[in-house]
Amino acid sequence: MDTPNAGPRLVPIYVALVILSIGLIASLTLHVVTWLTAQQVRLQARAAVETLRGELQGAAQQQVSFSIPIEQTVPISVVVPIQRTITVPIDTVVPIDTEVTVAIATPLGEQRFAVPIQASVPVKKDIVVTIDEQIPITTQIEVAFDAPVVIDLGDAAFAGLWRTIGERLDALLAQL
Repeated sequence: MDTPNAGPRLVPIYVALVILSIGLIASLTLHVVTWLTAQQVRLQARAAVETLRGELQGAAQQQVSFSIPIEQTVPISVVVPIQRTITVPIDTVVPIDTEVTVAIATPLGEQRFAVPIQASVPVKKDIVVTIDEQIPITTQIEVAFDAPVVIDLGDAAFAGLWRTIGERLDALLAQL
């Protein structure tokens, strides 16, 4: 079957087939290694997403606390109306001790007389005083304090956010 002339011509074909076989085996080995690595990465990613899902459920039960420093000048400009009626009772005696000069016309001419007056006048009266004023007040107040802020992540306001994140993580897990 083999002829002496056919041998040398087949050697290059055998060499080529051996090289192609080695290349094919190397390629398959590389694909298997790549596939196994992808599977390991997929499993690690799945574990990481499941861990994140658990951490997320724990975070939904937490409270975040921090302080916000506030330093501000607050201008105040206001008009304060004062409308009030006050009754002032007066109950006193006013003493009068004076001398009045009285001029009287007489047929002999005008005559001046000094008339002494000594009396006590009782005064009893309620005086009503009405106050109707507008008092403008303009000032600035320096405000400096730390405002404590506590955010309850389990509050109903965050329920939609936690649900959406959970659904997206579940969808991601389904793809892994």
